[in-house]
Amino acid sequence: MNMSKNSENLNGKDTNQKGKKSRKRTKLYAIFAGIFFIVFLVLAVLEVRNILNKRNAEKELEALRAETEASQPAEEEPQETVEATEPEEESQFEPLPEDAAIPEKDIDFEQLTSEVNEDIFAWIYVPGTLVDYPVVRHPTEESYYLNRNLDGSTGYPGCIYVDPINAADFSDPNTVIYGHNMRDDSMFGSLHEYRDRQFFDAHRYIYIYTPEKTLVYRIFAAYEYSDIHLLYSFDLSKKEIFQSYLDQIFDIRDMSANIADDVEVTADDHIVTLSTCIGGKDNMRYLVQGVLIYEQ
Repeated sequence: MNMSKNSENLNGKDTNQKGKKSRKRTKLYAIFAGIFFIVFLVLAVLEVRNILNKRNAEKELEALRAETEASQPAEEEPQETVEATEPEEESQFEPLPEDAAIPEKDIDFEQLTSEVNEDIFAWIYVPGTLVDYPVVRHPTEESYYLNRNLDGSTGYPGCIYVDPINAADFSDPNTVIYGHNMRDDSMFGSLHEYRDRQFFDAHRYIYIYTPEKTLVYRIFAAYEYSDIHLLYSFDLSKKEIFQSYLDQIFDIRDMSANIADDVEVTADDHIVTLSTCIGGKDNMRYLVQGVLIYEQ
């Protein structure tokens, strides 16, 4: 009888222990499920916020582009010549080619800096692409606008921006402008069109507008390159290094690269580099480069 009772007691204990383990397991599952749900909810909220920020940023950029209304300048009526009392300063640039007529844009930089973002210092326009945006430059922090929009919100599409290592007046040997490679070809996504030689030959100019002047660049190269920081990797203030860097570009023989054989660029010139990402190649960048041929 005692043995039977002991056996019953042992079975009861086993059942209780199994019940406790089962309840603990159920609680753990419930806790994990609760944590998973909270994490999922937070991620969903963040994703929705990012989507809304992206849409708002795109709407703002679209509105700004619409306000500038790029167009070819109308032909001016001939005016009477007035004899100059002082000789005009001789331009360092050759006359602007006929196919490079500067598109007129109505850009109010005072309004942009006061009402949109105080770091806007220029506007970039590349005919034939979707590149038609304000350019920002944070005074101290590099890559500040990589994932920040004009309104200060974080996330895509970010901004078209220049690092503070570059001067704001485009007087450096090489001014590097960055933009995301967006799937819808916005920002700098459409620069990948320059992989096509016919497109490269047909769309040859970059226009940069500043409060003081308009700069015209002739595109001379489009190619894949390492993601190294160009301005830290090459001391282009030294003309021999700048010339060596330019020689490397013109010596590129990659089949995916397009290099203009009718454009001469020397260490006395100023160039601009448009840099964007390449899908599936995190350690590479796609560069489109132009040489300054005219300013007004």
